[in-house]
Amino acid sequence: MAKSAATPKSLKATKKIKPKVTRTEQYLINLKYMGDEPTFKLGIQVNDTDYSSALTWYNYMCNKSDARSYLETFLKASGRIDELQKIKALPDNRLNEHACWIARMLTRGSKLTQRSINHMNDRIKDMILASDKKEDEDVKRLTGDKEDKPREERVVSIQDRVREKASNFIGMFDEEIDQVGWNIDTYEWLTKREVPPMIASKFIDHFKPISDEANQLLDKNCDPQLREGYNHLTRDQIKQRATFYSSLISDVERYVGNTKKQKAQRKPKPVTADKKLKNFKYLKESKELKLTSVSPEKILGSQGLLAYNTRYNTLTVFQAIDRGGLDVAGTTIKKYDESTTATYRVGSRKAESVLSLALSGGKKNFAKALNECKKLDNVQDRINENTILLKVN
Repeated sequence: MAKSAATPKSLKATKKIKPKVTRTEQYLINLKYMGDEPTFKLGIQVNDTDYSSALTWYNYMCNKSDARSYLETFLKASGRIDELQKIKALPDNRLNEHACWIARMLTRGSKLTQRSINHMNDRIKDMILASDKKEDEDVKRLTGDKEDKPREERVVSIQDRVREKASNFIGMFDEEIDQVGWNIDTYEWLTKREVPPMIASKFIDHFKPISDEANQLLDKNCDPQLREGYNHLTRDQIKQRATFYSSLISDVERYVGNTKKQKAQRKPKPVTADKKLKNFKYLKESKELKLTSVSPEKILGSQGLLAYNTRYNTLTVFQAIDRGGLDVAGTTIKKYDESTTATYRVGSRKAESVLSLALSGGKKNFAKALNECKKLDNVQDRINENTILLKVN
């Protein structure tokens, strides 16, 4: 049974900017899918399905502060003032949220089974015992050593948080077993509540010893003391119990494996144009040739680029390999089609006419002019301070 309830971090409502006035974005997202707080008809006992759905709603939508408020309101309305004072002194990490959700449902007029009410009262007793123990420790600390010792703050580790969350879900599952027996579809139960795989794996740690014990009872050479503890069950019931817990373990393992497969990998954060072009060097203007470069930002995602090196009189015609367009890495042009991209030696004599056709001539005339130039073996895909960015398309 759960020791202490805790809501999954990914589903916990974040702190409100203005309490009781505005809701955080996460709360509104949860509200969209989970709906409003469950309501119950007065005098009509809540069925198992609605009861389980209500616990899930509170587990997802409410935090520690809400849980404390629900339990304190219930105890005050019930006249249980002594218990109320003990709960008020209890730290949040000792608060059992499961009991708080049941108290909230009772406060709102729901009619629950005696089993659920007993479960709540048992958890309240556990919390009060924890509160009394804390008071005893405080008294010993104050009346014991004369020297003042610095108070050590309890640091909750990630492992502790996982155990608390797992304890909460296991407690809900155990209670459902008590109510409906060994007919629960474990895989469906975990899927419906979107239990994180790390939390679901704790089900195996908890139920594996129970499953092993259930299967031992089927052995003819079973320990007599163990068999005596289950004398109240028939042979068929023992078989049914063993089958259920074996199926539970396999369902959890399958759920954990499938959930991990479906988990979307984090997409890499897109690199901004400024960051990509941080080290990009090019010739902004050539007064001699009366040419000005286009903005290098236009290269990103473009289908084509004409780059002219004024020092070696070479013209490189880039063509993108796909619809994603060209890209830049440092000073190098990337994602071009090697079969259609080429570098041509224009020469100083033909430079003016070829560049003129590149800028304003037709495609056929420009292609014809390139055919008359020498095509180099390697593509000059690096841009430098001598390169004019003629045209982007």
